[in-house]
Amino acid sequence: VINELFSALAAAERVFKLLDETEEVADTEGAVALEDVKGHVELKHVSFGYDPDKIILHDLNLDAEPGKQIAIVGPTGAGKTTMIARAERYLRERYCAEVLLQKQPTDLSRKTKLFQKMMYCAHHEEIDYRAVQLLTLSDRVQHNHEVILPALREGKVVICDRYLYTSVANMRARGYRRERWFFAAARSIRKPDLTFLAYV
Repeated sequence: VINELFSALAAAERVFKLLDETEEVADTEGAVALEDVKGHVELKHVSFGYDPDKIILHDLNLDAEPGKQIAIVGPTGAGKTTMIARAERYLRERYCAEVLLQKQPTDLSRKTKLFQKMMYCAHHEEIDYRAVQLLTLSDRVQHNHEVILPALREGKVVICDRYLYTSVANMRARGYRRERWFFAAARSIRKPDLTFLAYV
């Protein structure tokens, strides 16, 4: 218990230290305020990398009008969360875009015993992966209907951490290629206007 307490205190100290830091982006002196902004974002020939020797985006062209959906997909550790945070900040600060950040599957299915067992169980042969996909697919269908589509109709830019493509890749990688119920339901979920595949 004492170790957990000290660990929590150390974590809190790091959070407060981060909150006390000055913002990375500050307006230059004499900066002009944007007026009559529509939230339409267009990027042309953008390259980016955390390290100049390791460019991860090459010659990116992006046209995100209000009401567009962007998905960022990739394995754990590929940098999705960092990309999403930077994209959100950029869209909000530079273009005054209304951005809705989402993650799929949502906590509705991620916190179930079945999903947790699949994530943290050493013996995956105990799990019928189709059951996990049925759970997360129903979550994705409802999330699409209840959250994503209404936000897009309101003209928001929706950025999704992971998306249906993660489930499609997992199903195919495990040899489930003839599961018509899965692919039929998957087709009912709106396709993003733009998808980034993050890869380590």
